[in-house]
Amino acid sequence: MAKNIKDIHNALNSGADKVCINTNAILNPNFIYEASRIFGSQCIVVCIQGKNIFESTWEPFTESGRNRMHIDLFDWVKKVQDLGAGEIFFISIDNDGVDDGIEKDIIKKIKKFCEVPLLIGGGISSLDDINYLINENIDGCVMSRALHFEKNDILSLKKEIKSKKVDIRL
Repeated sequence: MAKNIKDIHNALNSGADKVCINTNAILNPNFIYEASRIFGSQCIVVCIQGKNIFESTWEPFTESGRNRMHIDLFDWVKKVQDLGAGEIFFISIDNDGVDDGIEKDIIKKIKKFCEVPLLIGGGISSLDDINYLINENIDGCVMSRALHFEKNDILSLKKEIKSKKVDIRL
């Protein structure tokens, strides 16, 4: 993840289309604005690692989900868009890596606040989860644990997704 303008410049010059910002975006929100003005908002993805704190209260965390920031998740979603983020990548800390499926309620709520493409990660463990995201018009997803342990086969998943008329590379 990018920590400064030079990191973004290096990543883009190395062939990346986009860069992801999390910790430095929260610690220095102006970084989102500056980066989007220099490189274009289409290049700037803000990663929001969210955690359910109490009942329906969600907050973003930094440092790979270690540090609580004590700000409202939905306020942060709105703010990063206002600052120029071209995409949001939301990861549910509670569901990440535990193979229990996705957090459907929070995904629906974030989608209501999101005016830019939304990517989801954290808990995606099956084709059912992917189908849910497709039906909710989520723009993309990140699946890892379920692929690392060979629970799912990437080619089979892609073929199934393509059969639903979703644009995906095989």
